[in-house]
Amino acid sequence: MQFRVRLLRSPVNLGRPEMTREQIFSMFEKLARNGILFVFLQGGEPTLRDDIADILEDLCVLGLFPVLITNGTRLTEAFVRRLAPLRMHVSVSLDSLDSGAL
Repeated sequence: MQFRVRLLRSPVNLGRPEMTREQIFSMFEKLARNGILFVFLQGGEPTLRDDIADILEDLCVLGLFPVLITNGTRLTEAFVRRLAPLRMHVSVSLDSLDSGAL
């Protein structure tokens, strides 16, 4: 199967600062203390963040169960091997405007 996809950051977020890894950790640390267990990382393409594997590791350290929802285009062998030991799930979403493509 071959994908012809251009990955772009959403224009909605252009010029807006992203949360740092430390800010994300702090936010989810509070949520974990209050009983949150599952975290779904989706919307746009989460793997566009260069530190997404670090963030997923952080969420697991906090005792959370992350679910990475991705289009799969950036799931390299090295990336998947890094995630393999983590207690998490990966969901690959295959979307197309062409019903014959799927």
